Amino acid sequence: MKKIELLKQVSFGKRIAEEEKEKLKNYFVETDEWRRIYNGEIDIIYGTKGSGKSAIYSILTDKIDDLFEKNILLISGEHPRGTPVFKNLNTDPPASQEEFLMLWKLYLVLITANQIIEYDFRDQYSLKILELLREMKLIPKERTILNYILYAIDYGKRLFRPSAIEGGISLDQNTAQVTGVNFKITPGNPNPSQLEKGFISIDSLMNLVNQAMLENDLKLWIAIDRLDVAFTENQELENRALRSLFKVYLDILPLDNIKLKIFLRDDIWRRITEEGFREASHITRNLTIRWTSQTILNLIVRRLLANQVIIDNFNLDKEKILSSFEEQKNLFYNLFPDKIEIGEKQSSSLNWIESRIKDAKDIFSPREVIHLLNEAKNIQIKRIEIGEAKPINDQIIDRFSIKEAMNPVSETRLTQTVYAEYPSLKPYISKLSDQRTEQSFENLCKIWELDKKEGKMILEELVEVGFIKINKTQRGIRYKIPFLYRPCLNLVQGSSDNQ
Repeated sequence: MKKIELLKQVSFGKRIAEEEKEKLKNYFVETDEWRRIYNGEIDIIYGTKGSGKSAIYSILTDKIDDLFEKNILLISGEHPRGTPVFKNLNTDPPASQEEFLMLWKLYLVLITANQIIEYDFRDQYSLKILELLREMKLIPKERTILNYILYAIDYGKRLFRPSAIEGGISLDQNTAQVTGVNFKITPGNPNPSQLEKGFISIDSLMNLVNQAMLENDLKLWIAIDRLDVAFTENQELENRALRSLFKVYLDILPLDNIKLKIFLRDDIWRRITEEGFREASHITRNLTIRWTSQTILNLIVRRLLANQVIIDNFNLDKEKILSSFEEQKNLFYNLFPDKIEIGEKQSSSLNWIESRIKDAKDIFSPREVIHLLNEAKNIQIKRIEIGEAKPINDQIIDRFSIKEAMNPVSETRLTQTVYAEYPSLKPYISKLSDQRTEQSFENLCKIWELDKKEGKMILEELVEVGFIKINKTQRGIRYKIPFLYRPCLNLVQGSSDNQ
């Protein structure tokens, strides 16, 4: 088969897991991290943007039936695609932590009640939960995730902010607490009079859910992802919302049959805890996703072998290759060049790719690798179409195409990750265009037109987000921008000391 025909049939998959849920299982690597999550040992999964959190979430939610066979009822607490349901909190957010705690817990109860209805549980605890929620009109006619969060938001608003309550609701004149029948779920323990009228605390309701699961011999897992895009307009709200969510996680931790599974970017976790979060020390069932050179190679090979045209054209034994790391290296260097840069001291292609997709914290993710391969493939096709030399031997992509592919990868990373997540840093990063890759603090302040105090603040933020790296040299401390961001900023190799 001609190389151009082969390349046109090859795909390395999508950069974003949500866009390829059906194909993801074809090359998903069941690592030890995955096995620990699947076996229920891990509740909190941290990782950088593009590290694979959503891939794990997607595969996990794809195994709902398998988990049910293991007596685990998995509920997805968020849409895998589209507008996040939690984005509705931006419009009229809870005014206090107590209201936030109530909202989260009620939402968890409501989406669980939906499953109780779906599976037609008839135990006394399930029936009691449904009876209470129906009496309070908390089960919408159209039972969707979005409606459940809207009902929970509305309930909290009417309960905690009486000014928003419609007429006809009675309030206790001494406590200003709602006493009407429509508010039988309370944030704290009901008093004796309320207990006689059938009031129940939200924590007691959570206990009923736990009892219902126990009665049906089930463990309940509620998985929540995409929290990084739910509160993009309001960082303060994000901090409050996530702190409250983790407080809820700890509140229900003693309940043996209910577990929250939270997927969160590690930089967001650092931010919400940097001002002090005493409960953080009690969160121990967690892991952080980290990629190595070996796992990146395995990812590339698995994506290659997901193409039947590659297997057929090169007569490959898929199982044999995946069972041997050496076989994986051999396949990579058979289909890709040994080096990207020519020269005896230049690094291998794999090391070159790793060094180019690392940020200033030396963290790299599969998202940029997949993007690089897809861009390189498209560039290679165009080069063959206009009559340029084809890759030699069995190579499907040459070094020129891989090197050129770094330009769109760099541009996308800067604009869709750094600028999108930290828009306040864009003016300062933009001013570094056409500058040297290594700068002194004094020169950075000069470029930014800031005094030392202001310059230090901006520099600390850029170091924190992984855009710039502290580099100790014989001339003192210098600040270096990694390869990942150099193409899009058109940076010049070298130090500002040599200008």
